[in-house]
Amino acid sequence: MKGSFLISGNTRINGLLKIYVAATIVLSLLLLVSGCSNEVKQGNAKLERPIIKGLKVETINKMLVPDYYEATGTVRSKTTSIISSKIMGAVTAVNVKEGDRVRQGQLLITIDNRDLASNLSRAEGGLKEAEARKDLADVTYERYKNLYDENALSRQEFDSVATQRKIADEGLRMAKAEVSGAKTMYSFSRITSPLNGIVTERKIDPGSMAVPGVPLITIEDTGHYRLEASVDESYIRYLKSGMDIPVRIDSIGKNLKGRLVEVSSVDPMSRSALIKIDLPSEGLQSGLYGSALIPVGQKTALIVPKDAVVERGELTGIYVVENSGIIHYRLIRTGRMRQDGIEVISGLSSGERVVVSGVDRAVDGGRIEASR
Repeated sequence: MKGSFLISGNTRINGLLKIYVAATIVLSLLLLVSGCSNEVKQGNAKLERPIIKGLKVETINKMLVPDYYEATGTVRSKTTSIISSKIMGAVTAVNVKEGDRVRQGQLLITIDNRDLASNLSRAEGGLKEAEARKDLADVTYERYKNLYDENALSRQEFDSVATQRKIADEGLRMAKAEVSGAKTMYSFSRITSPLNGIVTERKIDPGSMAVPGVPLITIEDTGHYRLEASVDESYIRYLKSGMDIPVRIDSIGKNLKGRLVEVSSVDPMSRSALIKIDLPSEGLQSGLYGSALIPVGQKTALIVPKDAVVERGELTGIYVVENSGIIHYRLIRTGRMRQDGIEVISGLSSGERVVVSGVDRAVDGGRIEASR
């Protein structure tokens, strides 16, 4: 009886387990079907697009624009003065450093001038003696001339006095020349700026020895600059001395009007020529990178306003508006910057509409309510 009861109990337990498992499976299937039903409903829901107001939209069409050849180069001062000493001596003072602005005649460097000062003092003493001898010779000559006119003096005696006067004159001339030379040598011990400009290089310090011909300081004229650029030989035919050439200096954000002043001969190695373009001096300095835009004809291009271009990190794009009014952000590749806008090389087709004002409010996927 006891064994029969155990068998019956196990059977009941197994039955209950089967019922529990079956119920669990059915419940899981119901939940799965319910979830799928919800997803389908969400997928069929209508997409609500934000309405963007206050945007200005323009249709961008291809247009005929001037075509340019871009020649890159470096801004340089028209006048660069490399200053060296004319005498040998120890430098006692250097009154400027790199970056200092100087004016013409300003004292830059002083060289030990004690020996030169001694020579000048000796020359000036010699000049005083020569002047005294000249005065005495003049007085003697006048007295002897009166005696000669009165026949109280022989011709030989008078000629001797006249000769002494000439010797005194020559001595005075030589003494003056010696003083002038000593003053010149003394002035070489004080090196001054030959122009108004800026010190771009200093190669000497106090205590160093100045040697004739060895550069000490470099000064650039800050009032006149030019762009020196290299031009491929195939574009030289478009150049004419005196023509106006637009120049762009990106580092300071300036577009300048330059004037072509020089075209060198073609270098047989590089097959290019060096051109020099005079520039207005406003805000320039030597070493800046610049681009000269040489006109070579016309071409068709897509030009969008500068305010229409949106930078996102390293990506460049614009907001294009479909006929339905939906806005899309589209990546583009830009070309040359122009006064009337930016050239679009790829990513935009002629006849498409672009947001040109209010781009900070534009949203990718939004719907436009434009004010035209």
